[in-house]
Amino acid sequence: MDELVLQGQQKWPNVPHAYGYLALSAQGNWHIYATQHAAPDFSAQSKVTSPALQQFIARNYAVDARGCWYFQNGPQRVYVMLEKAPLVLHLNAHLQLCSQTQTTIDAISAWYLTESGELYAHSPAGCGIVIGRDLPALAEGLHLADDSCLLDYLERHDPHELHGLTLLYHSANQEIPQSAMVYY
Repeated sequence: MDELVLQGQQKWPNVPHAYGYLALSAQGNWHIYATQHAAPDFSAQSKVTSPALQQFIARNYAVDARGCWYFQNGPQRVYVMLEKAPLVLHLNAHLQLCSQTQTTIDAISAWYLTESGELYAHSPAGCGIVIGRDLPALAEGLHLADDSCLLDYLERHDPHELHGLTLLYHSANQEIPQSAMVYY
């Protein structure tokens, strides 16, 4: 977290938490609202477009002891409404798996594939959904323990047969240690 944010927490420790003002879309976009929302509205009007503000939120984004994700805005903790997951994973220019906070994902403990084809990953950084536009490129780098490509496997097998199989992610610039695939 930013030093000024940490100082603000020390100076004003009893500022109430805020809810319903900040949301994270499944595309990794931050949305901010002037008034409290009960459910996120991912319209273009609410999207944070300032690179400086996007970076500030990303640097001060964390998870509390209960597993709830928030943005520490000076002394105030602003809890985030999530469209899909607390992290949105994408491939950077070097084909490395990263989150919307630009954290490189170096280890995956589990992959989760949904019936609708969404791919989630659990890492030490947290749980994240792989952004749809990067799913084909990432899937090309996913291999089973016998080094066969995941996409080739899926052409010949029912996706339910993936449950419990070990996957590796290889790209030219990154190899993520073994992880279990879970299908549900």
